[in-house]
Amino acid sequence: MTRHIRMGTGQNPGAELSGSRPGRAFRAHFKDEEDTGPVNSRDPKRIIVLGCIKYGPHKTANEIVKYLCAEGCMVPTDIANVYRIIRQMVNRGLIRENPRKPKTFELTKFGEHHCLDRETFCKLMDASKTIIAIKENRFARKPEKSENAEKSLVEAASEALEKIEGVVSEEILAPLRRLINSINKC
Repeated sequence: MTRHIRMGTGQNPGAELSGSRPGRAFRAHFKDEEDTGPVNSRDPKRIIVLGCIKYGPHKTANEIVKYLCAEGCMVPTDIANVYRIIRQMVNRGLIRENPRKPKTFELTKFGEHHCLDRETFCKLMDASKTIIAIKENRFARKPEKSENAEKSLVEAASEALEKIEGVVSEEILAPLRRLINSINKC
């Protein structure tokens, strides 16, 4: 079954995407209500649907994930890379924003049909959140809980590595290993 996805433009914060059932569509809203400034794709606080993508809408999720990993999108040297995965998967209707929980995402039936199983999806989302937290250096450290207080960024990065290992290749993991080592030396 062919699905058509109407893409947004670089100035459009949302794009109309294919829904989970034929003949239905949903609109993904990513732009903050109070923000009226220009689109900035490298802003870590927002996810912007750019609409400028390399793959057509007829690729499977596995092909898309393989391509994104080959491009180094899981490497946390630039936080925009993490958002790029989410943007491109939303653009293809594989995942969508949860209307009840802004900026959280769920797998669509269309995404499941195109071979992206829920376990892989959860690994990608969890790893992305962990990497973002590492980059922004905002892991919670609660004094009342000694376990949280003692948790270092190195441990957090190691956890992220474990989550990603089953999803991406070793050559893509190498930069993350270097990140862990550099944090460890600080």
